Amino acid sequence: MYLATYTIDITALFYLMGLLHSSTSLKLNRKKPFLIAIIFTIIIILSEAGTVFADNGSLNLRTINILCNILGFALTPIIPIAMILIFDERIFISHKLLLVPTLINIVATALSPLYGYIFYIDIKNHYSRGDYFFIFIIVYIINFILLIISTLEAGICGIVLAASSFLYKK
Repeated sequence: MYLATYTIDITALFYLMGLLHSSTSLKLNRKKPFLIAIIFTIIIILSEAGTVFADNGSLNLRTINILCNILGFALTPIIPIAMILIFDERIFISHKLLLVPTLINIVATALSPLYGYIFYIDIKNHYSRGDYFFIFIIVYIINFILLIISTLEAGICGIVLAASSFLYKK
């Protein structure tokens, strides 16, 4: 079941990459963040597949399980950030503090194998959520809200530009 789902998801993302590559309506500076988001999503799907494969209790797969969890938890909140860059490529130049929650999540995730902040893989290779798993959730929600705001701003600006263009022609 999981294998079929992961295969369909990745196939659809590769198809989306092909559409993105052949698109003439998006400029290169808009295509790059879109491509990054797609690649990160593929890595996250493969990481999830790795955790399902490695979380069977086999001690030989514990390192793979840890690495896949690190990739998944560290990269997931970055996808909305990449999508924001499609609409506004300079936002993080002028608002660097917006990246602080994502960096906190990356550090907490990287330290999780040692301290169990976001997740913990015990000596028997069993996964459990860490005491600070909420950091991952909050950071993802913050980044998703930023994406919503960025999308709405781009839409509103587009409407205003279209309206002003329409009024100017009359």
